[in-house]
Amino acid sequence: MRYFRRLHSFDAEALAAHLVALDSRDRRSRFSAPVSDQAIRAYVAGIDWRRAAIVGCFDGANLIGTAELHLPGPGDLSREGEFAVAVAPARRDEGLGSEFLRRVIVLARNRMLRRLRMVCLLDNGPMRRIARKFGGELDITDGQAWADLRLPFPDPLSLASEAYEESFGLAAAMQTRHGLVA
Repeated sequence: MRYFRRLHSFDAEALAAHLVALDSRDRRSRFSAPVSDQAIRAYVAGIDWRRAAIVGCFDGANLIGTAELHLPGPGDLSREGEFAVAVAPARRDEGLGSEFLRRVIVLARNRMLRRLRMVCLLDNGPMRRIARKFGGELDITDGQAWADLRLPFPDPLSLASEAYEESFGLAAAMQTRHGLVA
């Protein structure tokens, strides 16, 4: 059973394992630079879980993709967030990238962000297409593509959507954990 749910600090080990499993090209796409296993583990250990909303996609108990929304820090009045996506190579072309961005947009809106930013390498055509699909304006600078997505304020539908998706994800996780679903 495939489901999405928010990750929390107790999921750090699964997040690190997911990112470490990426090959060198995928790591470069995700982090915009080559990174080692040690660097990935340090990155995950340094996540401020109060300022990050990370959504995971699971197939049963296996984490197969993540989307990270990094929120502005205290005193940062920009109301801008950054997002990044990483999907296991065997699970690409299943629409996960688009679904992740849709969910991140809901999370960002509900946290009163006005803009989402994403940076990707020029050769990351899938992420550029996904950003455009959601109205992202692309700017090419220094061999990288920057996507800017303007966000409307939250509304009852975006708030209800997040609550429903969070509840469904937690219920699916509990069912999987207790062996009620394969």
